[in-house]
Amino acid sequence: AAFASILWSPPLRVAPLPEQQVNIGTERNQQEDFQHCLTRVSCDVLLVFGRDDPWCKPVFAKKMLKALDQREPDKVHRYLEIENAGHCPNHEAPQAVAHIVRSWVGSNDRRKQNLSFIDGDPEKRDKIIFQEEWGETAVAERSVDDINVGIMDRVATAFI
Repeated sequence: AAFASILWSPPLRVAPLPEQQVNIGTERNQQEDFQHCLTRVSCDVLLVFGRDDPWCKPVFAKKMLKALDQREPDKVHRYLEIENAGHCPNHEAPQAVAHIVRSWVGSNDRRKQNLSFIDGDPEKRDKIIFQEEWGETAVAERSVDDINVGIMDRVATAFI
């Protein structure tokens, strides 16, 4: 039911930026799509997705990253993918998520060259392994070009 309510909820409405408020008599809110709203985010952004999430697939992260790329060049945004985790990585891989959050929150400079989520030499390793109660999981940082998009993912995101 929660997923259906998200799908059928009213469109996103946001207040215009001050430079967009030219006429006092104009409508105070305007409808915008989610991707456009992401271009207006002014803080650093960390996306963390479970690779096996059946609803919020990594292809959505790819679309979000492309929107975030349109922001000012000094704005940081990064994407981490957790293997063997689905829609609730904080429950499914708590050790991995704790490492990610601790690293992100504890850093003053979140650019890739200054904050590595991978312990050791990132040139030699592309992911970090965590031992969870149920087994092993891994965290890898991905760029827009690293995110694989299948034909079904293309179809699903064409309408969003």
